[in-house]
Amino acid sequence: MRYLSIGLLAVIASMTAYSSQQQSASVGQKLPAADECLRYESVMMGELVDQAGTKLGLRTVGRSETTLGFTIFKASDGVRLTAKSGEFGSSSEAKRYFDLRLSRCLKILKRGRKKEKGGRTVGDRAEVLDPGATVLTVV
Repeated sequence: MRYLSIGLLAVIASMTAYSSQQQSASVGQKLPAADECLRYESVMMGELVDQAGTKLGLRTVGRSETTLGFTIFKASDGVRLTAKSGEFGSSSEAKRYFDLRLSRCLKILKRGRKKEKGGRTVGDRAEVLDPGATVLTVV
């Protein structure tokens, strides 16, 4: 049986890491120039179970719960970035998980349609602040 695969990706950039990096620069460390390319180093990767998604009955493909893969990166400017993704069996399940992520955020900063390069809409997109207001999440 073939599933309709809809990938859902949340990218999280830690604002607290950026703040501490700015503070250390004030004591003599040099920040990268604005036109300098950022480099990302993979620090850790693995899988996690989203208990809230699992309680709602959402299942990622081939799993008995909502399981997301994650990779943590460290940027050359000191900011940490976490990418999480999960593949759901239908677009309606992916949409339910998207709505769940938005319901758990502190504030929605921006919401709209995700479009491909050609301009075709391929899903929803939101920029949110997670609880604690220290992490920006793009869902």
